[in-house]
Amino acid sequence: MSGSVRNESPALGRLRDARPALLLTHPFFGVLSLKLKLVEDSSIGTAGVNATELRFNPAFVMGLSTAELKGLIGHEVMHLALLHPMREAGRAH
Repeated sequence: MSGSVRNESPALGRLRDARPALLLTHPFFGVLSLKLKLVEDSSIGTAGVNATELRFNPAFVMGLSTAELKGLIGHEVMHLALLHPMREAGRAH
């Protein structure tokens, strides 16, 4: 799949490919993950979400196995499912 998008980084391709795999094994997390735009961000250590984006450090993503990528996506999606960004109320991370 990742080869079908021009100029896509390997990290972005790996995350893009992990989402349908997550959809097959854990549909709840997979469906929610498909709503998020994937955004590379080398300024963060690992990954994070807001209401519309899953931001990730490409170097971090490249060091993960496919199973770990699926876990990362599920973890980040749960932040949204539990309304963490909305409950933050201006507090620092």
